[in-house]
Amino acid sequence: MSSLLGPSLSIANNVETFCSENLNGDYMSLVTANIPNLRVGDLGTCQNIPSRYLRLLELKSQPINSKEDLHTKWENLLIILSKDFKDEIQDLKVQALKNRIIYLKSYIDFLQRLNKFLNSKILDRSMANKLIEEISNFPPNLITDLYQVGIYIKVFNEGRAERLLKEIIRRPYSYYVFRPFPISVNGNLPSFFNFEGNILKFLNKNLKKENSDFLFLYLEKLWPALNSGLEDFKISFSLQEIRSFSSSFKKGATFPTLWRESLASRSSNKDIQNFMETVWDFHFQIDEFHSILWTFGFHTPSKRKIREKAFVELNELLNSSSIHDKLLLTTILENEEIFNFLKRREIIQKPLFLLKRSFYKELYKDSNYSKVAALMLFFQGERTLENAVWAMI
Repeated sequence: MSSLLGPSLSIANNVETFCSENLNGDYMSLVTANIPNLRVGDLGTCQNIPSRYLRLLELKSQPINSKEDLHTKWENLLIILSKDFKDEIQDLKVQALKNRIIYLKSYIDFLQRLNKFLNSKILDRSMANKLIEEISNFPPNLITDLYQVGIYIKVFNEGRAERLLKEIIRRPYSYYVFRPFPISVNGNLPSFFNFEGNILKFLNKNLKKENSDFLFLYLEKLWPALNSGLEDFKISFSLQEIRSFSSSFKKGATFPTLWRESLASRSSNKDIQNFMETVWDFHFQIDEFHSILWTFGFHTPSKRKIREKAFVELNELLNSSSIHDKLLLTTILENEEIFNFLKRREIIQKPLFLLKRSFYKELYKDSNYSKVAALMLFFQGERTLENAVWAMI
């Protein structure tokens, strides 16, 4: 699909030559053509061009001298697309919605059977095994992870349930942001609570109080947009309690995501940095550094041994083929200190925006992540019609 704004094909610089040799009714190619400073008044013999393409061309020719100009330009782009290209957009939407509806139907049916199983007074272990196997049929996300905890509780495998729950709470929030929930077909926020919070009620009732408190604090911090669904499960720790938990290896350093966010909203940068140093020391001792690599996107360790260990792990991330590892790397490299260190050592040679763009293009090929990738590409400057549509759906 042609790029809306930017060079997308090799053409003659002469407008008339281009129009006579290349146009052939493909007016979008004129909009995307790499003709420097081309304006509507320069079209010459390019006759009978529909006005909607002229509006796009006029928008393209407008200069960008500030972030405000950039924001205004892309806001106007979305307006033109939604008004003048609604048929093309509708074609893309229809196909996207068809695929999404098929997925949603099977997923909703699965959730209904999960709810029926958890609420049944009869324990059916064969059904439990079947449901666990079925979970692998759906892209991983927070809902199915929580239901899996519920299944283990239901079959009295409390050890397995607690291990999985702690694994969930230990994950950085980016893990679930890039593994989105199924969303409604009209593009609203993720429909996490369409089932009246059945799984949340079940977990709140059946988990140990401390595990339940940690879970709902994690969910509250995960995505502020979900808070309206957590009103019945609101958890409030005092700053003293947060400091007490975060100073413990067992309950603090084990859950860096949870307490870093809690400290960030209630305490000083010094407290946060001290907590992170404890986290790094703990994971260095137990040789589990990979699980906390995400923290280097926000903080830089002061101890040499921790920095060296981190850079060894980061170098492995650069060579990893794992989608999650690559997502993790793009987050970590936002830390300017980390990025510059790797660049000085020539571990990284490309600018960050090129690394991101290359990765998001690769990610787009995976249907489980195509929407996220399209949005990321859109904001990275890949202004294709399809990416713009994804941004509006």
